[in-house]
Amino acid sequence: MGEVIYSAGRDTPPDIRLIHFNDVYNIGASTREPVGGAARFISLVKHYRDAEEFKDQPGLLVFFSGDAYNPSLESTVTKGKHMPPILNAIGIDAACAGNHDFDYSPENFAHLSKLCNFPWLAANLYLDGKPIGDCRHTTMLTTTDGIKVGVIGLVEEEWIATVNSIPPNVEYRDAAEVAKELVPKLREAGAEMIVVVSHSREPNDIKLAKELPEGLIDIILGGHDHHYAHQIVNGTPVLRSGTDFKNLSYLTARRKPSGKGWDFDILKRDITSEVKEDEEAAKIVNDLSGALKAKMEKPIGITSVPLDSRFTVVRTQESNIGNFSCDVMRYFYDTDCALMAAGTIRGDVIYEPGIIRIKDLLDCFPFQDPCVVIKISGEKIIGALENAFSKVPALEGRFPQVSGMRVIYDPDAEPYKRVREVSIASREDSSIYEPIVNDKLYTMATREYMQRGKEGNEVMEDCEVLVNAESGLLMSTLLRQYFLSLKVLGSWSNAIPDTICVNPNNPIPSTDQTPAVKVSDAGDSSEESIAGAFIEGSQDQQQTQGRHPSMLHHSTFTSQRFQRLQQRHKQKGMLEDDPHDSLSTGSAASTLGDGRSSPVSPVVDDETKKILDELKKKAGRKWGRLALGRGLKADNGETGKEELGGTKHTDHHGLNWCKGIRPMVEGRIKTVGQQ
Repeated sequence: MGEVIYSAGRDTPPDIRLIHFNDVYNIGASTREPVGGAARFISLVKHYRDAEEFKDQPGLLVFFSGDAYNPSLESTVTKGKHMPPILNAIGIDAACAGNHDFDYSPENFAHLSKLCNFPWLAANLYLDGKPIGDCRHTTMLTTTDGIKVGVIGLVEEEWIATVNSIPPNVEYRDAAEVAKELVPKLREAGAEMIVVVSHSREPNDIKLAKELPEGLIDIILGGHDHHYAHQIVNGTPVLRSGTDFKNLSYLTARRKPSGKGWDFDILKRDITSEVKEDEEAAKIVNDLSGALKAKMEKPIGITSVPLDSRFTVVRTQESNIGNFSCDVMRYFYDTDCALMAAGTIRGDVIYEPGIIRIKDLLDCFPFQDPCVVIKISGEKIIGALENAFSKVPALEGRFPQVSGMRVIYDPDAEPYKRVREVSIASREDSSIYEPIVNDKLYTMATREYMQRGKEGNEVMEDCEVLVNAESGLLMSTLLRQYFLSLKVLGSWSNAIPDTICVNPNNPIPSTDQTPAVKVSDAGDSSEESIAGAFIEGSQDQQQTQGRHPSMLHHSTFTSQRFQRLQQRHKQKGMLEDDPHDSLSTGSAASTLGDGRSSPVSPVVDDETKKILDELKKKAGRKWGRLALGRGLKADNGETGKEELGGTKHTDHHGLNWCKGIRPMVEGRIKTVGQQ
C-alpha cells in the first residue's frame, strides 16, 4: 500500500527507518478522502513501529516539521494545550517549531513544549539572546542498532512576519550559516546521518540545499507548505509530507556502497478511511472533542450559496466568503473600506448551502487577533495592495480580500509595481466607485496583525488607530454578531417559507398578525438563546405559528451603535482575553431574548449526526432554490437593494425578503484585461 515517491533500487534490509509529517491542525477526521484524523494517523504509525513484518528491522524514528498548536477549532478554546497528548501518542523523536505554534505567544509555546516527550528545535531564531520559546538548536538520536542521527531545526525568516505574538526584537540568523556552524559539531559528536527538520516554504528549503556543501547534511524534512512534494537538490532529498494528519512519509535509509551518505526510499501514505482507528488514540480524541461538541454544533445562520474558503481560491482571487467577511468588518465599523489578508480564512473547504454552525465560523476564522480601524492615506492603501499582490502566483496568505474598493492588478508585472487601478466606494452612494486619491485619508477596517506591519504591511504601522486591539472584536465574533442581528434561527422553528427582514428606515406597523419590531443592537440577545429556540422551540413560539418573525437589518450597525455595543461588551467582560471566546454555555438551559427558557443543544451520536447533516444539506438546497427563485428575484430586477457580500433582496413596501446570506463574487479584484 502507498505510493512510491522515490526508490534507490536496493533491496537489502534498511539501516534506518523514519516517518515524517508536518502541519497538523484538526485532530478529528474529515468527510472527504483522505479523511485523516489523529486516531487513524497514530494507528498507521504504530503499524510501522510494531507490525510483525518490521520486527527484525531497526526501530522507527519519527520527525515532525511544525504547526500543531494553532489554528484549529480546538485551539480556539485550548490555546494548543489539547495537542501534546496527541503528539506524545504518536511517539515523535524530534520536531521543528512552526510559525503557528507561537500564535498564542512564545511563552505559551514554551509551556506546551514542556508537556511534550520530545525536543522542539529552532536553531536560527532567537529572542533576548536565547532560542525562542526555549527551543533547542539540535538533538542527537540513536537508533536501536546504535547509529547516531544528528538533527537540527531551521526556519525561514519570512514567517516571522505572519506571527502577531512574536515581539519585534526577535533575531533571525541565516539558516545556511547556522547549519554550517552546528552540523560539524554534530558530526564530531558521532552523528552518521544529519537530518534537517525545517518549517520553511519549499523554495527556501531548496535554497538551503543549494547553499550547503554537498554531503554536509543528508536530508531536509520540511513543513509550512500543505502539499506533498519531493525532489533531490545538490544531492540532498528535500521532502514535505502533506498536512492535517492526512498524509505521512515512510522512509528507509541504507548506507551507500561507498560508505559515505545514504540512499533513501520514500513511500507516501494517505490516511484514508480504510485505516483502522487506534482505540487508545480514539479515546483521547473523543475526550478532547466531546466537551466542545455541544457548543460548536449550535446553528448560527444559513447560507443560500456555497461559501468557498479553499486556499487555492482565497489566496489567488476574489472569493465570496472573503467579500462577506470584509463586508461585515466594513459595515460593523462604518468604514470607507476593509482589507483582510486571505490567510485569515482557514476553512480550506467549500461550505455547502444550508446551516452555518459556530464550529464553521471558528474553523474558518480561528485567529485571536481582533479587528481594528485605522486612518490611512490612499497612497498607503496602494502600498498595502502592492504588498498583498507581491507573491502572486504563490499561495501566500497576504493575498487580499476587500470591501468598499475595486482593484485591477497585473500579476505578470514586477512585484510592488502590479497595481493598476484602485477605486473606493462613495460614502453617499456605495454603488458608485471613485478613483483613489493619494493624499486623501480613508478609514479602513483590518486585522490587528496587519496594522502592526506584519506580513510585509509596514505601510500600516504608523497609521492613526481609531479602534484599537483592546476595543476591537475577533473576526469570528463579528460574524456571529451579524448572524445574531438577523435573528434567523429563532424563526426557523416556525417553518415559515418567507421570513421578513425589517428595514429600520420603514418599520412594520404593529398588528395582531405581526409583532411590533424593536430594532436593537446584536448584543441584546445571546447566540445560545437563539440556538436553543431553533432546536427545541417554545410554547410562545408555537402560539405565534404563522407570523412573520422580524429580523434586524445590517445597517443598524452604525458607528454610534458600535460604540454602545462596545461599551456593553466591556461591561459584560466580552472584550477580555477569554480563551473560550464568549462560547461558555453557562447553565443547562439557555434564556431567550424575551425571558423564555429553552434547553441547550443536546449532544448527538455520530450516526444521528450523519443523518442530521444530510438533512441540513437537503434543507440547504431547498433554501438555495427559494433564494434563487421568488425570494431574491431582485438580482436582475429594478428594485434590488445591495446587501452584505453582494446579496440582494426584493424591496416590497419597505420589506426585504431574506433567505440567509448570499455573498457573490462581483469583480472587486481583477487582473488586467479581465472582464
